[in-house]
Order: sequence, then structure tokens, then C-alpha cells
Amino acid sequence: CFVVVVMSARPIPGITVEGQDVNVESIVSKTNAMRSDPSFLQYATRHAADLDVTRRVVGKTFHKEQESGLAYAEQLYTQALAHSAELASNPLLYISNFLAPRLNRFLTQTGRSPVYPHTYAEYIRICLETNYTPVLDIRWTGDLKGWGLHAQENLLLFEVVGAYTGQLVFLDDLSTYERTNNEYLYTFPAQDMGLVVNAKQCGNYTRFINHSDNHNVFSIVTELDGLPYMVVISSGCNAGAEITWNYGLGFKQSYYERQGRTMTDDTTTNTTSSVGGITGTQSSSSSSSTSGGSPSPVSGSSAGLPPTGMGPTVAEGGRRDDTPTTNSTSLSTPKPKPAQVE
Repeated sequence: CFVVVVMSARPIPGITVEGQDVNVESIVSKTNAMRSDPSFLQYATRHAADLDVTRRVVGKTFHKEQESGLAYAEQLYTQALAHSAELASNPLLYISNFLAPRLNRFLTQTGRSPVYPHTYAEYIRICLETNYTPVLDIRWTGDLKGWGLHAQENLLLFEVVGAYTGQLVFLDDLSTYERTNNEYLYTFPAQDMGLVVNAKQCGNYTRFINHSDNHNVFSIVTELDGLPYMVVISSGCNAGAEITWNYGLGFKQSYYERQGRTMTDDTTTNTTSSVGGITGTQSSSSSSSTSGGSPSPVSGSSAGLPPTGMGPTVAEGGRRDDTPTTNSTSLSTPKPKPAQVE
């Protein structure tokens, strides 16, 4: 089994826990200390995978580029910029004026040279390769949800939040109990291939992202060193806001069942805001489809922007349900032609 971790003697760039700088050892110990079941064992900036899984994964494609990959992300980016006359005529302007300065600040802080991406897809690739991390804080939100990930400064529309890392396994190799009760599983869009990321024991700060119907991130899938990664991307939120993700109806149903509660009908809300001259409106609801017939680990959902059903089908590694936040400014792109969600 191999896994890449950042050096434990140094603080993790951009990440704090309850406002305090942390290294690999302290982020694990601090977050486990508040849990009765301390399961988080290893901080990982890359996936862990044994040799057999690696041989089965490398060279295979676990997503469709036009529906959930870099091509899909580039399409969303281009269509969002079409709402600004200035940015529509110069798509590089938003990257050079907003996204690249954030990225280069991080690279400078970690002793690396600045970069100048020429496309949005290139920006995502560089963020993944360099382990780009915005300024984030992991905070205890209470016994209901546990730990949550929060923005320490305004997150930009289309800013990369991070890659969801963990142990790469195949769904067939997991027990029925693990599939049903492990809330840290993410299934790649090609569900018939059954590749899963398990972030319960091994992962990074993205494992602390909680669920909300009014979520403020979406995701795409790409490869690095022959392995697939789900990349979390910001829809835009204010400093102090909790970063949340819509895990889908399957997660919500199983979560409420475990709580002994009844899930009420969800309402749809709309918020509008502007970042860098791009104005977006996001409608949030939990009308995502489900598949596989069981809770979170094998339930299908849109990790893109609701309610159009765009984006990869996922079995999101959820932690806890969330009520709509009032300090979050959710942004989305205009609706492109909906992709088919498997």
C-alpha cells in the first residue's frame, strides 16, 4: 500500500483547526480527540492503494470527460463567463486577475515559483499537482455534525478547494456493512466499474466537508499519475461560511433513518451574487436521483450544480446532514445542456 503525506513537522499550508496551525500529526489527533470512535489514522495528500488495485486502475477511465471531467469544467467556466461582456471576450482575464493570484500566493508560501495557467483546465491540473489549498479552518460544529470545513476568506467562484483523497478500493471488496454504514465513501462516475475512495481512515481536509441542500461546492473528476481524483470546486462563499456539499437523496434518507427521524420535503431556495464580474444564481434542492437501492455508498447524486443533474454520479463520503446556512453566498454557472447522470 502506498500513500503520500505532507511532512508532519511542518504546518499544513492554508489549514488550521479551530484557528490554530496544525501539522499532520496534530490534525489527526485533534480531530480524533472529539470523537468516541477515533477512526482518522493518516493524513494523505494522494490516494492510498495496494498494488493489485493500482494495476487494475492505471490506464482505465472512470468518468466521461464531457460530463464530469476537465472538458466539463471548461464548459462550465466558459458559459459562466458569457454573462460578463468583458470576461466573455477574454476568458483568461478571470484566471489571471482572480484565480492565479490565489494560487501563486500559495506557491510562494510553499517555496515554489509562480505559474500562469492559460486555461481553466490547466489551472485545475496545477492545483492538483501542487496540492493547492485555500485558507481554510476545520471547526467543531457540535455533536450533530461534528467537524466541519470553513472558509477563512471569501472563496471565489471556480476556485479549487482540494482533491478528495483516501484509500482506493473496489466496491465488491467492501462488506455489506461497510457499503451501508461508511459515510466517507465516494464512488467514481463509472459506477459499473465500482471504484471507490474511502476517506474514513485515510484522507485530507476535504473529508470534513458536511452535507447541505444549499451547498457551495461542486466536483469534477480528472487523473493524476494514472489514478482518478475527484476535485472539489467552489461555487463561491463568504469568509466564515461552512463549506458544504450535496450528498444526494440517498444519503439523506439513510441519515434520517439512522437518526430515527422522518425526512420532510425539502424546499428550493435561490441565492444570487457576483464575483469578479460573474453573476450566478443557484437553485438548491435534494431532488437528486438514487441508484443501487442502498444508502450513501451506492446512491447516485449530482455533484454538479442542481437542479439540472449536471456532474458526476457520486456516492459522496458524507458526515452529517446540515440545515441551510445563512452566511453562505452560493454561486453557480448558467445551465449548460444537462449531462446524463448514471
